[in-house]
Amino acid sequence: MPFQTFDGRISTKESRLNALSEKGTSDESCFKPYISNTAKEQECNDYLQELEIDFVTNNPEWRGRLYLTALNEYGVKKVVCSTLRPTLSNNSEFHDVRQANKLLSQFLSFEPLENHKKPPNFLPSPTSVLESRVGDAFDYATVLASFLLGAAYDAYVVYGEAPQWICQNDQQRCVLSEGQDCINEATLSLKSGLACFESNDDDATGVHCWVFIRAEARVPGMFYLEPTTGNIFSPCDAPYTKIYSIWNDKNIWIHTPMEIRGASFDLSDAKRWQPVFVSNVGESKQNKPNITRPPQSWVAPLSLDPRAIYQGSFRQCVLYNKAKLELFGNHENKYHLFQRKTFFEDDAMSNVQTCYEYFKENNPLKLQERVRYPKQMRLLEKYFPGHKSAIKEWSEESGKHRKVTFYPGTRLDGLISRIEIFGESVTETFRDRYDSLTSRCLHVRESSENQTKAMRLPGLRGNKDLIIVNMIETYEACAGINKHSIAKRTFIPGKGQIVIEYFPPDDRSLPKITTLCRSDVNDKEIDPVWADASLAEKKILDSARKLHNEISAVIEEATSVYTNYENKNRLTPRMVPNKKIQEENESDESDWLAPYIRARGMDPQGELTNHEEILLDCLQDLNERLDGREHIIRSRIEEETANISQLNARLRKCKDIERPHTEEPEHLEVADVLKKKEESETQLKVLQKRLDAHENLVQSKREVRKLSLNPCFSLLQHLNFINAWAYATFLFNSSTDKATNSLIYQALELKIKSDPRFELLLDDDS
Repeated sequence: MPFQTFDGRISTKESRLNALSEKGTSDESCFKPYISNTAKEQECNDYLQELEIDFVTNNPEWRGRLYLTALNEYGVKKVVCSTLRPTLSNNSEFHDVRQANKLLSQFLSFEPLENHKKPPNFLPSPTSVLESRVGDAFDYATVLASFLLGAAYDAYVVYGEAPQWICQNDQQRCVLSEGQDCINEATLSLKSGLACFESNDDDATGVHCWVFIRAEARVPGMFYLEPTTGNIFSPCDAPYTKIYSIWNDKNIWIHTPMEIRGASFDLSDAKRWQPVFVSNVGESKQNKPNITRPPQSWVAPLSLDPRAIYQGSFRQCVLYNKAKLELFGNHENKYHLFQRKTFFEDDAMSNVQTCYEYFKENNPLKLQERVRYPKQMRLLEKYFPGHKSAIKEWSEESGKHRKVTFYPGTRLDGLISRIEIFGESVTETFRDRYDSLTSRCLHVRESSENQTKAMRLPGLRGNKDLIIVNMIETYEACAGINKHSIAKRTFIPGKGQIVIEYFPPDDRSLPKITTLCRSDVNDKEIDPVWADASLAEKKILDSARKLHNEISAVIEEATSVYTNYENKNRLTPRMVPNKKIQEENESDESDWLAPYIRARGMDPQGELTNHEEILLDCLQDLNERLDGREHIIRSRIEEETANISQLNARLRKCKDIERPHTEEPEHLEVADVLKKKEESETQLKVLQKRLDAHENLVQSKREVRKLSLNPCFSLLQHLNFINAWAYATFLFNSSTDKATNSLIYQALELKIKSDPRFELLLDDDS
């Protein structure tokens, strides 16, 4: 069985490259170094072949472990270090080690080695890997090292062994870090605390390839790069087990101890590292010249635009330990969601604990980040500057409270926060207002139908309207306080009162409190004060309603984000429907007569008249809808039949006219007519099947509707006790059908649940 990843992917490398080799050898437009070797390259190949034989003879444990040459995509043997092509990218993302590592892991699609116990026979050029966007660990490392060498990093490709979960690209042992981190999503460093992995000495190992970065001015310390996942390992915490060799574009070094523990990367240490291309000039012990330098790179300069990673409908999903990371392309959704992190409570990843979503700044809602806690029904949203309502942060717990924070100094009304406790109060905080207003608190309660709409706030998403019980405004003390400076105003609409509290003129005085009543409006002395307060009350109410409607509009816009890229059947905190409306809709679906009873202006639970007319209306409506559907299908069948007749006439006309076989347009016309005829015949068969299914459905629907609309079954559910008693008695006396009597019993049993008095009716008539 071929070696495969944890999600079932296998290697297709040799089959792909064999097909490319057969195609490319006969193509003269191929880049010449790709399909042939220079004299220098052939000399290096011969030298490395003899070196490998001598080295394995002296060290038998290295048999099958040296990796000095490999076939390229055209089947030409090349030195592995000459496959590296140092390239300085025009994009700044590839000038940073961490960004280049992460971007490359997202750009390429991973395939495992065909045999995880030995290195691959083929090592294609980085240009071919970037073009196909598919590769194994050796291809990933070659491309990444080429870009890093071009950016002047001291980078090396490392060939060795790693646990099987690394070779299979299985990251379920890794712990995903919380919060937004576009560069390193899961850094496996125990010291940093961002993430960790569980090591198991009993795990099987396999051949693997990664990149090593030596310390320099830009890099504070040495570390390994795992290009297949974008993760970073420190040397002391890396899960790799062995190192066989490393190479860059200048040389290859064989690691004679093999074991990675205690490995020193001092390449001048002859006891640990043996260079393949020696620097001394002369002849070897076998009187053969030593080659001091490898051949130059045979690969063309690399080119990769990181913007191509997220173009189109790109979507990538990576599973971690109790977590999942999803990456989206630019055109995957119109709200520019580019990253989602989901954390789970269990190993089976069935119970969501937290979900983080990150958006790009150019999205129409200016949404920056969304955090959801499904079990707690909590929601947290952060917005970029520039939102039309200047919202900075939105936090909400379904059914309890909602807090909205605004960017300071961006709103004309000076609003900086709004806290709403559902069904209780709404508190608004202001800053730097011209009238020194600091806060406004509205105490509310759910309204009833018989109350006036004068002091109402409209309910959000089908909920009940809110009645304002009182409104309290608080002002801050400012320079020039006098006896007319207001400190607090309380409006009580239900009692028609306005309570005004003034600032005291000095610290030794008590604040003055004035209570105004609507009944005192005729008093001339307080008329101006009452007029000002009454006008202020109207302004406050208008402002509260305007802001309330503004918040409602934001909720509607944000809800559309869910319905565009998530499962529409999933209910989120902002999508929970009103229970009362939902129950009414469900009851209407199961009750055929309710819409027709309401259409006649009657209460379904009250006393009904014209029973037979209601039943006839319902049956007539059903027949009209079913007949209309049948008419549509039959009309389309007639159209397709007429179309086929016309096409047959065109075919006969083409056959009657003798044309030479060399006239290509006429033959094309016949082929086009035959194609259209075949399509019409296929469509006719589909419509005929649809008509047969509709006829069967019509028959079953009419039987079910007649049964459910039987007077003894349906109308008894809508009649009150007295009318049902009389109607059921009439049915029992006039009907001798056992099926009808059985339906009467079923209807009465349903009535008994709502009114025990119907037990007398059932016992009496039984």
